[in-house]
Amino acid sequence: LAQVEFTAALGDVVVLPKSFEGQDPEPLHPAIQRVTNFWANGSWKGASRKFGAYWHQDGQFWVPPKHTIFSVLHAQQTPPAGGETGFADLRAARATLSRPLLERSRGARIVASVRDIADFAQGD
Repeated sequence: LAQVEFTAALGDVVVLPKSFEGQDPEPLHPAIQRVTNFWANGSWKGASRKFGAYWHQDGQFWVPPKHTIFSVLHAQQTPPAGGETGFADLRAARATLSRPLLERSRGARIVASVRDIADFAQGD
């Protein structure tokens, strides 16, 4: 599939574990995780499926230099309005911070665990 080939040209392709809550890889292409309201066979996943329904940053739990993760998105259908996917340029945001705030944050760090991420919490 062209999307997998494109992604592979940018670096290692990461295939999510079978225990990943999404449990909806593209048929015959496990590197593509379908993020949709419908299963690959076209049936509705149902109102109780809330996959990824929280603010998150893809890949924040991977430790460089092993991987620096990014997502390659492809939409086959989008709503006429809304959609709730947002993108932020953190470099631009950082450039707006005051010098005192930058100095205060210099020693800060974030520790994230895959066990704290709902879609992975039950994973192996």
